[in-house]
Amino acid sequence: MAKIINHILFNLQSLAVILSFLFSLRLIRNNRIPSYMKGFYWYSIVGLIVNICLMIETYCLKDSAVGHIINNLSLIFHYSFLSSFIIRILPNKKKITYLKVIFGIFLFLIIGTLLTNDLKKITYVGFSITNLGLIIFCIIYYFQLFTNMPILDLRKEPSFWIITGVFFCMSVLIPISSTIGYLKYKAPDFNRMFLFDILLFAFIVMHIFFIKAYICSTQPRKI
Repeated sequence: MAKIINHILFNLQSLAVILSFLFSLRLIRNNRIPSYMKGFYWYSIVGLIVNICLMIETYCLKDSAVGHIINNLSLIFHYSFLSSFIIRILPNKKKITYLKVIFGIFLFLIIGTLLTNDLKKITYVGFSITNLGLIIFCIIYYFQLFTNMPILDLRKEPSFWIITGVFFCMSVLIPISSTIGYLKYKAPDFNRMFLFDILLFAFIVMHIFFIKAYICSTQPRKI
């Protein structure tokens, strides 16, 4: 039963990634979207490629580790792309030096972790570092946003939906990614499968938020 639920959630995550990719295509060469959203479709494109590799490994080449290798290496893109996006849309960039320092520290730690671990297996430490770095940038965004509250309808603001999706997903992932490496030796298979189900659910929610952001981006904006 646990494996069936896991497969259902994995397929739902794949569907969410595909839909997110399809909605992101509406941003390409669209001059009516917010300037900061131009190029964001690349995140969904890379996400789709990684997901396809994981699907091939899961359903076709079960003895292959290509999916895990690509998924681990994608952490560099995942962190760099999203953190750079958040820095770019921060309301206050006066102290951008410390943001670059934070960005560089976490990027260095991620790359170092990938170089010192077996990429054929899930690098939980790398995922934990990535999640923590993105959470910090999300918190900085929220702090600046609500300290100097702009006259905006956040429900129609694409950046708000993207960062909220990232914050929710990373907040759910970090306690699991930081402990699952230990729990896999202690917890029963069912419990470990349950933790993976939570991870899949978090990614599903994040991509749903991204879809909402894509829809907001292409809707007519009042001047």
